[in-house]
Amino acid sequence: METIFYSGIDNYLKHTINGLLFNTEILDVPVGGRESIISIFNEHLQERPGGRIEVLYSGGLDSEAVLISCNKLKIQCTAITMRLMVNQCPINTHDLYYSEKFCRENKVEQTFIDLDVFRFFENGEHIRYLSPYLITEPHVATHFWLLEQCTEFPVIGGDYGWPWGNAQVISPYRSSYCYYDKFMHDTGIAGIGNMFSHSLESNLYLMQTHINLIREFPELKTDYVNIPVFKQALINRLGFGNLTVRLRSYGWDNIPSVVINKGKYQADLFKVHRGYVKNSISWNNSVANIIGEGPRSNDKF
Repeated sequence: METIFYSGIDNYLKHTINGLLFNTEILDVPVGGRESIISIFNEHLQERPGGRIEVLYSGGLDSEAVLISCNKLKIQCTAITMRLMVNQCPINTHDLYYSEKFCRENKVEQTFIDLDVFRFFENGEHIRYLSPYLITEPHVATHFWLLEQCTEFPVIGGDYGWPWGNAQVISPYRSSYCYYDKFMHDTGIAGIGNMFSHSLESNLYLMQTHINLIREFPELKTDYVNIPVFKQALINRLGFGNLTVRLRSYGWDNIPSVVINKGKYQADLFKVHRGYVKNSISWNNSVANIIGEGPRSNDKF
């Protein structure tokens, strides 16, 4: 049975699920002509009902950019950082180091929220949170849990359509990271589940900046090993400053399997969804005009 849901401003992202096939289509909708990503983010944040922004901040550059935007726009914000606890000890120390350092140096208010992750997974909470969705990454369940701990307007940095350097295509959105907005909608949480792709305008702006950077500096590689250096250069080009390069970080990168066996909990989710998810993306004229190729689709990363 086919299921469809939408996300983003003007519902410009159309997500279609058919069995274990997940496709995101980038629809053409009207866009403004704003001259900076910060001004686009400002437009995104006008959706808030008032009060503070709560930025889910693991210590990575994407959420850092959102925090910097709030500071530049003089929007009150709090960094919400999850401490992953095992036997009363934090295990995501790499992320905690960078997040605390950034918030202290930039005078950003930070709130730490602790989660006993061993108990969380052993109790099957990852299945409870993720079984309604086509998600096979168990750590996403902890993000959903963290969203429920927020009390104002939570925002997740997210990602954008990733242009290839050697072909006129963009990489698919992974199903595991497309459900934040839907989860928030389903649970009545007002916020933004993907700031970078919240509007077609922000998505196109980031794609164009990405392409321009690669053309200007072809030595900047976007393979898995070199993504941290490229991402730092991109964030700098966008006007967020010369931030510290770090390992890719989403809160779980450096946690050894001997501490938390993510493979075991992922296997639980494969059983729920009965297999692996195949992701693809399709796009129309607005994206085609930027990447230099007509409307088409891609199912490879």
